[in-house]
Amino acid sequence: MPPSLPRPALTGLEAALTNACRLTPTPPRQLVRSLSTTPSPLQQSFPPDSPKFITIPEPPQSSEVKHPPVKGHLPTPRNIFPTRGGNLKAKAAFIKAATPLSKAEQLGLPPKSEAEAAHRKAAAIRRKNLEEGIRGLRSRKKLHQDKILARSQYKAEFNNARANAPERADEALTRSTVKQSTAKQVQVKPDPYRFNNAVMARKKTERLAAQKSEARRDALAQLYVAAQTFIVTEKQLEERVEELFKEDTFNKMGNASSNMWELSGAPISVGARQAQISGMGAGLSDPTKAATQAAVRRKLVAEELSGGKLVIDAQ
Repeated sequence: MPPSLPRPALTGLEAALTNACRLTPTPPRQLVRSLSTTPSPLQQSFPPDSPKFITIPEPPQSSEVKHPPVKGHLPTPRNIFPTRGGNLKAKAAFIKAATPLSKAEQLGLPPKSEAEAAHRKAAAIRRKNLEEGIRGLRSRKKLHQDKILARSQYKAEFNNARANAPERADEALTRSTVKQSTAKQVQVKPDPYRFNNAVMARKKTERLAAQKSEARRDALAQLYVAAQTFIVTEKQLEERVEELFKEDTFNKMGNASSNMWELSGAPISVGARQAQISGMGAGLSDPTKAATQAAVRRKLVAEELSGGKLVIDAQ
């Protein structure tokens, strides 16, 4: 038995302390000038940041030759026996038509020379190989299809058996017990008035839709009436600006106020507006709200009498 070789150290620190680790010495200068500009391996000196600066021995397993991957792809195999007419290839008529005999062989004439006899022998071998190959491929395909069908049937039967299997004993014994009376009490019974409730809900929805449609028509009519005073030209805009931004604007309103804040007061807050809309809060006793409600009532009466829509003056 040959002596075993000493195993080199695997750790970097232990390998660095051995004699195997050494700096790559700088080779001496060559007296002969090289004609090539590419440095030879003996002339290369590795910098300290190179992994080859310190020679570390490798274990025998890492020195195995790893072949590069072969790029490319295998061609798609031909379907020798297609779905339509593929079974006819395995029959004797197809093989006989694919490998016909020569006219001399059909007439039963002997070969005229040794070369012709050799050709006839090679042709017979080719006919035999073609027949055996077709029949072998057909049997292999049938065996493969039978395996796939058997596997599919086994999976279907297995899944059906698992789906229709009775309850296991451990599940039946560990399942919580529910009394029959409790099961009847906790079950949700259908509402006996569900159809009447559906009819009432439908009527309520139709009534709300009619109210929304009527409010939409009223808003459109008010917009049409208010559009008479809309500013649509630059001349109207200039006249309105001159009317509002005069020095004696507030004096003409019958008040000694000097600005809009003193005339109308501070604008309403968001909280007060929400209280007015919802009908809750301290705004119920506000006199301005009562006046607004009275103006709205007068507007509704005037609309009923005139048969048209009116717009409440913001002033």
